[in-house]
Amino acid sequence: MKKLLTLLFLALFCLFANAQQAKIKGTILDSASNVNLKNASISILQAKDSILVKFTRATENGDFSINNLKTGNYLMLVTYPDYADYVEDFKLDEANPTKDFGKVNLFLKSRLLQEVIFKGEAVQVRIKGDTTEFDAKTFKVQPNAKVEDLLKQLPGITVDKDGKITAQGETVNRVLVDGEEFFGDDPTLVTKNLRSDMIDKVQLYDDKSENAKFTGIDDGLKSKTINLTLKEDKKKGIFGKLDAGYGDDDYYSTQGLINIFNKKQKLSAYSTYGNTTRTGLDWQTSQKAGLGNSNIQINDDGGISVSYGGGNDAFSGESFYGEGIPKILNTGIHYENKWKADKHALNLDYKYGSFDNMGFKNTINQNNLPNNLLVNNTNNNFDNSLTQNKLNLSYDFKIDTSSNIKVTLENYVRNKGNNSTTLSSGFSNNNVLINDGLRNFNEDVKENRLATTLFYGKKFKKPGRTLTFRFNQSYDGSESNGILNSNINFYDPNNQIDSVDVVNQLKDNHQENENYKTSLTLTEKLSKTLSLSSNYDFGLTKSYSKLNSLNQDGSGNYTQLDPLYSNNLDYKITTQQGGLSLGYKKDKTNLTVGSKLAFANIRQDNLITSAIFERDFVNFVPSANFQYKFNKQKSFNFGYNGNTKQPSVNQLQPVLNNNDPLNITLGNKDLDIAFSNRFNLSYNSYKVLTSTGFYMYASYGFVSNEIVSNISTSGSGFSTSTYQNLKDKKPNNFYAYIDYNSKIGKSKYQYGIGLNGNGNTYYNISNNQLNQNKSYNFSPQISISKYSDKLSLSINVVPGYQINKSSLQTQRNASGYTFNSYFYFDVKLPKKVHLNMDANYEFQEASSSFNTNFDKFIINTTISKSFLEKENIKLSLSGNDLLNENIGFTRSAYGNNITQTSYNNIQRYFLLSLSWDFSKFGSKK
Repeated sequence: MKKLLTLLFLALFCLFANAQQAKIKGTILDSASNVNLKNASISILQAKDSILVKFTRATENGDFSINNLKTGNYLMLVTYPDYADYVEDFKLDEANPTKDFGKVNLFLKSRLLQEVIFKGEAVQVRIKGDTTEFDAKTFKVQPNAKVEDLLKQLPGITVDKDGKITAQGETVNRVLVDGEEFFGDDPTLVTKNLRSDMIDKVQLYDDKSENAKFTGIDDGLKSKTINLTLKEDKKKGIFGKLDAGYGDDDYYSTQGLINIFNKKQKLSAYSTYGNTTRTGLDWQTSQKAGLGNSNIQINDDGGISVSYGGGNDAFSGESFYGEGIPKILNTGIHYENKWKADKHALNLDYKYGSFDNMGFKNTINQNNLPNNLLVNNTNNNFDNSLTQNKLNLSYDFKIDTSSNIKVTLENYVRNKGNNSTTLSSGFSNNNVLINDGLRNFNEDVKENRLATTLFYGKKFKKPGRTLTFRFNQSYDGSESNGILNSNINFYDPNNQIDSVDVVNQLKDNHQENENYKTSLTLTEKLSKTLSLSSNYDFGLTKSYSKLNSLNQDGSGNYTQLDPLYSNNLDYKITTQQGGLSLGYKKDKTNLTVGSKLAFANIRQDNLITSAIFERDFVNFVPSANFQYKFNKQKSFNFGYNGNTKQPSVNQLQPVLNNNDPLNITLGNKDLDIAFSNRFNLSYNSYKVLTSTGFYMYASYGFVSNEIVSNISTSGSGFSTSTYQNLKDKKPNNFYAYIDYNSKIGKSKYQYGIGLNGNGNTYYNISNNQLNQNKSYNFSPQISISKYSDKLSLSINVVPGYQINKSSLQTQRNASGYTFNSYFYFDVKLPKKVHLNMDANYEFQEASSSFNTNFDKFIINTTISKSFLEKENIKLSLSGNDLLNENIGFTRSAYGNNITQTSYNNIQRYFLLSLSWDFSKFGSKK
């Protein structure tokens, strides 16, 4: 027995001793000169938590060795003054107790832009300053996979079911290809259709504003951006995809995309036509930010509103929100080129689209009045159409190293047809009928737009001293012609008709809007840490609106002008704005504070009545932004923005219209300006090697002297609206989320937990009584995901509770529990077969306003078989909404109104489709 214990002790001792003899060695060198770097610092860290295990310095010859290491997974960190840090993960075990790194080459920071290299068996990541770069070839994807499939596998990046990309806790709004916009900078069009095998590197960074890029002065404005760099051999060739499918109930879908790349020249074209959920190449309309131009928007009904900044892009999504069965044709061509050492750059997009949508919807609106309750039930049948031609062009000319000119052009022509029939009925709280009516409105609309911008920038010899000039011009025109027929009956308490409102008019509308703006900005570097920016803007907007409402004469012709609902108006708005901002940047700290002062004059001439309305406004816009970067992957941000909110022209002097005879709006010339305050802070921390992230964001805002609606509603359901300033209450709102995600052990599974909360308190006046409205939503979130070339899955569970209540009718609310969940998986089966399925479950609890629960469970699935060696031909059978539960339904609460809408939409269908991915690229040489 003693011998046995002795042998066992000796065996354990030998194993223990052997485990302690693991070691590493190597030599530290300069990558360019091959000179040994003595005294370089070598640190050994535990891979799981980055805790320091051993430390040493290189000898005179640059050699190093560390003995007596336990077996396990480690990180080696090598640092040396003026050189980029070097990190490599490695493993020591009984089979390989010694790791010889050989020659470890370090790179000067000045040459590599602060590059840190993370090198491992399955992933290679480089940190270059503020840029995280992923080597695409180290991630396995399925044959003919798209960029979206690649992004799902990258640490810190998630892609949801709609194609929305989130990276390191922030939404990615731009996806570039070799640094350039592709099809108007629409992320989903790039990620869902560009081949992943074309990508060399995926670069993730916070892109600076255009002004900061040019001036070299960081203004703190950044947007999360992904840049896809193409492989050299993929920059010349042809690739694309054709896809056609047909299903039951005459559902169909066709898609095509072709790209011709020749180094810096790119020509792409796409087209899609169908009536399914696959209408379009998953293209979501992107809203390009303008250059801050003042803009008057003249609405279809003759109403006018004033806005600043913003733009107008493609038609898709403009008239379709899931209601009805749409037929969409969407076609586009993209061309870009650079020449003469990139001094000249051209980017051009042409898009054509047609949209037809027929459907019906039912809307139940509950109006909570102080001492009464009105319910309005409407049934609407609609048949809408839209066609559009649109052209976007930009040309950039670099005059020399210190100056450049950029010109942009936007032009589109639209034709719309809107036809609707609405049957309505109104009831009081004791279910007594108070009104009913029938309304028909048919109109044809023609719209056109031409907008140009000119930018000139000049850099002077002194670093940080720049001068920029901008000029914006736009013209918008609209003509519409339609017939409005409306007949509304009002009932007395005895259910007898008390009065009748009849409208039979021709609506002939002509509108024009011209907008001009110039802007001059000067920046100056005051010291190594301080910079100053000053700007002056001048804007002029001229608008013309003529709306003729014509009644029938004795012969039935529309010749008699109704002066009450007709107008002939000229608008003129002039603005002057000046501002200063001071920037401070040192080491890890970046602070910017500034303010703008704007003067605006609004003048309205009524050419029919010769009445003139004029108002002057002074707007004050302070701002502050603070950022502290603990390191390249951890930062804290705080921001404040104040903004004067001036009343719109429609709130001051609205155009009276009778398109909705039950709701009439009046203006208030005495409205004063309101002032909004917005505070936000965020904290982001992400560890690349362990794929661990922690993100936090919070935002809070309130408004002083807010402009609120004042609505008087009669017992018969007729409402008159106006506006007034709120003196003693401050509407407020907040939004916050916390999210933590990490790997599950050493597996490829990623989990995330988070908490979202948002809410707002706002006010309106109903029948001369102040109504306080509260709306809050709180929802935790749990997710698990895994993405690989053979199996991908994602599970997302979001329970929650929402509060919607009004002070006028405390017993009436739309509060209750909610639950949302999403499940997705894609598996590669034998014989080149793929199966994927996604499921979404939604639940809303009944409330005092809605006496039934609402839930729906949507399951979609696709099984596909690939053919040929490259698997580039695929036959697919897909089923949409297998349980046939995709009921068009929404519930919402705003002010003292609670609304429930039901509508027809795309439900269950089966589609058989055939697709072909094709490509032919140049030689790898």
